[in-house]
Amino acid sequence: MTAFPELEQPLDHPTASELLEILEDIDAGNGSFLIVEQSSDPSGQTYMQLMRVEEGQWLVEYRDGRSDRHYATVVPQLSAAHGLLVRWMSGSRSWQPDLLWWPVSVPSEAGESLPGA
Repeated sequence: MTAFPELEQPLDHPTASELLEILEDIDAGNGSFLIVEQSSDPSGQTYMQLMRVEEGQWLVEYRDGRSDRHYATVVPQLSAAHGLLVRWMSGSRSWQPDLLWWPVSVPSEAGESLPGA
């Protein structure tokens, strides 16, 4: 795994405590997002992204290898976001079932525009 914090250098093989420190920095206003990619996917399309959206709330997205398997949810606190990330990194699917995930639509690499654009 490789972590890509917005305002810091990438971090290979991050520990749970290193990721928590990055998320705490974001929660304190130092940056706005963190992306963690699975290094085993050469396409770079298997990742989890976390972004603080409101006081205490976090938008969590994951993409499972391709654009039609890209989902998002919102969790109410940093500890919940961190827990999802750590469980996802472990390879367990235990992080998925307890939350409502919705599909995320993004423009394709072929240059499609967003609806209404």
